[in-house]
Amino acid sequence: HTLAYATRGLLEGGRVLEDPELIRRASIAAGAVAETVLKNGSLSGRFDHNWRPVAPWSCLTGEAQMAGIWLRLFEITGDARWLEPALPVIRHLKSTQNRTSGDPGLRGGIKGSGPFNGGYGAYETLSWAAKFFVDLLLRHRRIVSGADEIISDSELLA
Repeated sequence: HTLAYATRGLLEGGRVLEDPELIRRASIAAGAVAETVLKNGSLSGRFDHNWRPVAPWSCLTGEAQMAGIWLRLFEITGDARWLEPALPVIRHLKSTQNRTSGDPGLRGGIKGSGPFNGGYGAYETLSWAAKFFVDLLLRHRRIVSGADEIISDSELLA
């Protein structure tokens, strides 16, 4: 979550200031995290100073933010390699979303951690996690509308 905020700051700062070095630095950070995406699409909730995963749980908020950053890097650079880590993370987040609760305050929600008792927002459904997830889905939909081979809307909404 914190790494994602810093990375997004570098990326958008570089874009607004037209500073390719800031964008390059954001790409380095985003790439280091992208290399740690597990086969199921999850990311560790914490990393050490060498970008190694050190938590057995995932920060679902951070996953949504990082996937959004990878899609943003694709939009800015046109480099399709940024799509590769984003798609499994989107699928993973979708698998964690509460889509069955009869409680409208919980339905559609995203937990702080996976599993629910992890080290970030333990036992909580977080409004900002859902916000970053919606941001991610909207950005992805914008990209999909211009490139059908990325992922279909029906698969995204499944």
